[in-house]
Amino acid sequence: MRREIREKIYIFLKMIEIFIALCIIVVIVGLTAATLLHYFLGSGSPHYTDILEQFLKENIPEITIARPAATYLLWLDCRGLQLPGGELPKFMAEEARLALNDGRGFGKTEGEGYMRMNIACPRSTVEKAMAQLKAAVDKRMGR
Repeated sequence: MRREIREKIYIFLKMIEIFIALCIIVVIVGLTAATLLHYFLGSGSPHYTDILEQFLKENIPEITIARPAATYLLWLDCRGLQLPGGELPKFMAEEARLALNDGRGFGKTEGEGYMRMNIACPRSTVEKAMAQLKAAVDKRMGR
């Protein structure tokens, strides 16, 4: 009887040991992920944000960026395009061929004229998206 109890206690302690080891691994993975996100995205992904802001200023002055505090999601202020209502999302999807989020989904009044862009992707993808956006805006504005 004592041997059975000892074996059960031993198994129980081994299970606790494995659980603690897994918890440590999860903490390490979480800290590593947070460190990498901070490194690549930093305070609002500064290099992407700066690059995009400069690109828009030089190439598509009708669109500006609502500067983020700390995120990989950018709000593009497209009110300069003067597209009414549901025309902006349609323009982005059909003309620019971009899958952005309509700002009105985040507040009917406050989101009007804004599109949300995810920049948590390779730089080449963001550059391609900006080239597509520029081509679509240039065509619309007759440039």
